[in-house]
Amino acid sequence: IDALMLREARKVFQLQDWTIDERWHGVYAKHPTLPIVEVDAEDRVHISVGPGGAGMTMSFGLAERMWRQWMGESE
Repeated sequence: IDALMLREARKVFQLQDWTIDERWHGVYAKHPTLPIVEVDAEDRVHISVGPGGAGMTMSFGLAERMWRQWMGESE
């Protein structure tokens, strides 16, 4: 996969050095059935989390939904 990605990147970018200095491999916790886990921890404390690596993608939709709930609006 590295060779493929580097080959395609070379079509777009011009770099003097194509050495890969650092790599990152994400490992995510995941709920067995739920895409979003929500818990009322105590009065006025609500926890919402999207485990599984979708947090950045899901965060804006989840934030809007939570805001509407807090404001008493329907979804």
